[in-house]
Amino acid sequence: MAHKGNRSGSKSAVGLKFRPSSAAHSQTGTKPVPDQASPQQIFILVIIHLCRKVLFVDTEMKIGLYLFLLFVGSTVGDLLVLPKSYFSNKHNMLNQYFVKLGWGWTFVVVGSFMMLTANVYCCRQRPRMQKHITRLVCATIAWYMFTSMFVYIEGVTGICRTKAGKYTSKEACLDAGFKWSGLEISGHAFILIFNSLFIMEEAKAICGWEGIKDMIRNEDFARKAPNKDEVDDTPLQHVMDSDYEQMKVDYVKFTPHVKVLFVLLTMLSILWDVMLVGTILYFHTMVQKMCGGIIAIMAWFFLYRYLYPQGFACLPGQGAFKYQKDKPKVYRPFRAPSFVFKRRNSASKQPSTTKDELPKFMGMPLYALKNNTGESTMQDSAGSK
Repeated sequence: MAHKGNRSGSKSAVGLKFRPSSAAHSQTGTKPVPDQASPQQIFILVIIHLCRKVLFVDTEMKIGLYLFLLFVGSTVGDLLVLPKSYFSNKHNMLNQYFVKLGWGWTFVVVGSFMMLTANVYCCRQRPRMQKHITRLVCATIAWYMFTSMFVYIEGVTGICRTKAGKYTSKEACLDAGFKWSGLEISGHAFILIFNSLFIMEEAKAICGWEGIKDMIRNEDFARKAPNKDEVDDTPLQHVMDSDYEQMKVDYVKFTPHVKVLFVLLTMLSILWDVMLVGTILYFHTMVQKMCGGIIAIMAWFFLYRYLYPQGFACLPGQGAFKYQKDKPKVYRPFRAPSFVFKRRNSASKQPSTTKDELPKFMGMPLYALKNNTGESTMQDSAGSK
């Protein structure tokens, strides 16, 4: 009888997803639950959520807005005499210490954010880390190459506005107090738009970051479970023990810094957009700013929509395990909303009725009318006979 009781007990435990808790089992048989969030944690989550709302705007919409502002805003600035403001003075503090050093600020904050996040989801694996650092190197090369090209084009195509005509270089012309006139491409429009798009792409590593804590909790339970067959698969199950333990330490250690850096990235992105509006209204011509903005968009498109997806570098969030549940947005060309061209078929509005289909009200079948429908059908058939 004792054997029979043990057998029936084992049969009842087979249908359970996890080993039942009892005095004979340890606490590892009970799946852990998330800890209760403190008010401080809730406040931080609200701040991060607001930053995500500001930073993660639809890419196509943001690019379209940039192009619209560059064209319309620059045209307004060229045709109208706008009143002076803080942003019309090119010696203002924001322009001198932030815009002119814009890539330096972006490089430091994005680089720090990239290194901390990649250390966690790459489990400090050097080959994977190098793939992420490659993005920072490529962006720096693009910034240096295009800004140098702008200076070179202006120097080659320009002349010094002086009657003497003895100054053949821009540096000598400006040092003598004259003005150099050449084909100028707005470096401000380029760097401000390129920085904003670069920040928006790299900040995507924060998506799903809070979920890593739940993954670690579930993986700890799975690795300590007596029977490995009774636990679910987890994204961390293929990570080696040494890498897993190091990742847990890094996640707890780096998460506060990651959140602070994410807030700084949002603030930088807002600053670059505000300074872009000032540049559009007060500096350069419409053609100069359009050229700089289009080159910035083309550079972003080449890196993040063509080069990196080809395997040249890992995209943000790709590492030793998958922690981002949402599928990354696939680039789609600019197009009008579907409701502009798509017309609903008038026939589709009328519900299709078949012989055996039940009458419905608000989508729910009316079973009480089934018999009435059947009886009416039988009467019709009898009358026809």
